[in-house]
Amino acid sequence: MPNASQYDRSSRLSKGCSSSRTDKEKIEAVADLIHQQWMAMNSWQKNSKPELFLDYKDLSEDEKQKDKDLVVLIQKFKNDKLSDVQIIDKISEGHHEKWLSDFRKSSPDAYTNNTKTTFKERIRKGTGDKDVNINKNWKDLDQAWKTKQSDAATQAVSAYNNVFSSRSNVNPTAERVQLGGRKAVVYQGPRGGKYVKTGGEYVSLSKAMSGGKKPKSKK
Repeated sequence: MPNASQYDRSSRLSKGCSSSRTDKEKIEAVADLIHQQWMAMNSWQKNSKPELFLDYKDLSEDEKQKDKDLVVLIQKFKNDKLSDVQIIDKISEGHHEKWLSDFRKSSPDAYTNNTKTTFKERIRKGTGDKDVNINKNWKDLDQAWKTKQSDAATQAVSAYNNVFSSRSNVNPTAERVQLGGRKAVVYQGPRGGKYVKTGGEYVSLSKAMSGGKKPKSKK
């Protein structure tokens, strides 16, 4: 699970939470959700890392802290007035760069020669089942892998919003739109309706149309 500085194991699903909870209790609630979704997204690791596939309350304090650090990181970004799309991008980039650094330090498969001057391709499936070389820095990655990696961060932000936000039934999706010269997250309501956030308020995507034209969608 992630350190605030490492963005490890960011992910996950969300539920509502009582507004009467203290911030400390809310952080614990979001961390629990983050852990649940991490298990759902990483079930292939269950045999090799059984100590991580426990209820949140049964995890070691170190593992709990990693999830709580991610929640605090999101909270810091929120306090810095970053948009959800900016937060998702920052977490996704940080998670990948941390993985890349560890991979290149510890794996002989990262390089094509002993001098470690040339990187070997590491192919994984991105969105649309596209083969992508992920042994690259974030800025150089194919968008198909960036989009896939943002799913985990989107779930983490969704969990945070559902616990801390007054509108807990609206969740961010991976969809983006160009709106007023900026890239905005598209949110989905409980009945499938789409929203964007403008001026601190959720507005239906159709009402956010400018000059009678629907914003250009990006996925």
